[in-house]
Amino acid sequence: MQSAMTTTPAPTVEQRLARLERQNRRWKQIALIPALLLAVVCLTGAVKQYQDGIEVAARGVRQGWFGFTNDGGINLNMLGQKGQDIIYLGQSDQWSPMLMLYNRKGQMTAELSVDYKSGMPVLQFMDPRGNSRMRLDVEEGRPALAFYGPKGVNRMLLTSKGLSFYDEHGNELPSSVMAQ
Repeated sequence: MQSAMTTTPAPTVEQRLARLERQNRRWKQIALIPALLLAVVCLTGAVKQYQDGIEVAARGVRQGWFGFTNDGGINLNMLGQKGQDIIYLGQSDQWSPMLMLYNRKGQMTAELSVDYKSGMPVLQFMDPRGNSRMRLDVEEGRPALAFYGPKGVNRMLLTSKGLSFYDEHGNELPSSVMAQ
């Protein structure tokens, strides 16, 4: 008895190129939105231009900042009603891209960045005091997940090498499990 197997033919080069061109158009359209918003704000007169950037205000309240860093980088800050940071998009001191999110009090709660040494992505979540409590990143080309205690010390680390547990001082516990 023969079983009928259906196989999906691999996409042709033309199909793959067409899909790539559609994706490229979508990214261009997405990138155009912030530029259009900035142009609208500039044309409505809600912008003050300074030597190192542009301030965006609504009803007399500063809502955002598009500026330049001392070393030539570009950053975008979006501010809350009380002038506190809400979103920062720019680069770190080492020129690595980063996105930082803040709570209503202006305290950083999350950061998505690229590690300047390894070039790998990093996602961190912070507590209200600004201490990193969880970090997801790539170490040596492999994913790693770390949890930290209230004082910022390691409490648990999961990597391809195994699962490690730490005491409140950051000392590795014997209950750690290493991969074979």
